[in-house]
Amino acid sequence: MTRITSFSVLPAAQSTILSALLFGLLATPSAEAATISADGVTCTLANAIVAANTDTATGGCPAGDTGADTIVLDADVTLSAVDGTSTVNEGLAAGLPDVTDELTISAGLGSVIARDATFSCEAA
Repeated sequence: MTRITSFSVLPAAQSTILSALLFGLLATPSAEAATISADGVTCTLANAIVAANTDTATGGCPAGDTGADTIVLDADVTLSAVDGTSTVNEGLAAGLPDVTDELTISAGLGSVIARDATFSCEAA
């Protein structure tokens, strides 16, 4: 067992400055960001994009947060359905929801986003 035989106390002025610095660091608001794992089972890439855009838990994905969220692609994605919510594509159809907030999609265990070969481009 280790015994503490001595300790020092900061002079009052140094203690006040240290306390003020620590309070300033803790009280400073920072841009938060979430990391969302798109595993293709619990959380799909489409739902992860919506969660990041809206900062709301969606379809098994945790909520995004203020700031630039990161979606980690933990499964390869094959797009085989139309997402009819696009405001960018003609006909409002795309393979994924529009990205409306700053985010990064990074490779985790998966790294491929592809269109199903049987899914025609005219449908999306």
